[in-house]
Amino acid sequence: MFTRELLENILEQSNLYATQHGRRLNMTMEELLGIIGVMMMTGYRTTHNKKHLWSAKDDVSSVWAQELMPRNRFLELLQNLHLADNSNISKDRYYKGADVVLGLLNKCAVPPGHAIFFDNLFTSLELLDVLSDMGLGGCGTVRENRLGGAPFSDKKVLEKKQRGTMEWLSDGDNLVVRWNDNRVVTVATNCEPLEPLVTASRYVKKQGGRIAVQMPRPLHAYNTHMGGVDLFDQCVALYRSTIRSKKWWWPLFQWGVDAARTNTWLLSQRHAKGPQLPFLRELTYVLIKKNTVPRPPASFSGRHQAPEDLRYDGLHHWPAELKTRFHRCKVCNSRTNMSCEKCAVPLHPKCMKVYHTPMSTRKIKRGISTSWVPTYG
Repeated sequence: MFTRELLENILEQSNLYATQHGRRLNMTMEELLGIIGVMMMTGYRTTHNKKHLWSAKDDVSSVWAQELMPRNRFLELLQNLHLADNSNISKDRYYKGADVVLGLLNKCAVPPGHAIFFDNLFTSLELLDVLSDMGLGGCGTVRENRLGGAPFSDKKVLEKKQRGTMEWLSDGDNLVVRWNDNRVVTVATNCEPLEPLVTASRYVKKQGGRIAVQMPRPLHAYNTHMGGVDLFDQCVALYRSTIRSKKWWWPLFQWGVDAARTNTWLLSQRHAKGPQLPFLRELTYVLIKKNTVPRPPASFSGRHQAPEDLRYDGLHHWPAELKTRFHRCKVCNSRTNMSCEKCAVPLHPKCMKVYHTPMSTRKIKRGISTSWVPTYG
């Protein structure tokens, strides 16, 4: 699904989006693939806050993410990640998501005369119109806010009616059916007729047995052909990415990444059987490690300070010799050729403990810090 052409389009649109907002992004293909790798990693290594991956705390941090790129760069790339040119927006709010279905159809070269079944993430009346123009059928459950104001009864009213009660509306090739089963289900299609009705068997607790219920044909067709999709959804849900974004289309993009990951694993089963998790870990390793660009050693500026959670964690603050010219010590401001290897700030060995001790816990005498015995653990 994520072809080279699609990735290059995402890259182009992201850089364009940043330019339109007066920002200079210069996202590279390596960075885009790295972002996708981090998204996949959070499927099996969940995090409630993406910033935690760059934390100094070992229980939530990720060395892979930290080596891939700085945290601020990752957040900058996510902020500007974009899929389409906003200066050429369709009136259909879901035009960015419909490209997923239509892109798959074009990629698979599906000939006219075939029918496509999908769940309510993709179904819309606009998509069915496009499929009709392509000579293709479509059928899927549809969300309430994509019915275009169709005058159906309220779901709560229909739920109180007899099981098997149905309502339907048609417009051109499109047929929308609402049916009361154990809950109200709405299906839209451009290729299935309402009749002949199909007899379905349902268990009713109040009657202590099974009864026959008349089911609309589009519902029967959907149930018949969606078994593989439900199994696929289950595989996707096992290791779903937990990276979040406020962009309204983000769930569609996130689902595309998870679906591509699942499809890749399913294809690999033809050659070597194995569980999904080891395959996902290997795929994540390749996407992140192969696209990690080595960064030059940190440069020391007078304004640079280590983050407090890193500076005061009390772990592995070792002195290291600077490989560049002398710098000013962060504590005494004298010249030094030594630094804290972890914090990446210039420090005399004798100033290490002062720098790594919070101000509130230091012993102060007559306004001057008392002498310190340096420790490096």
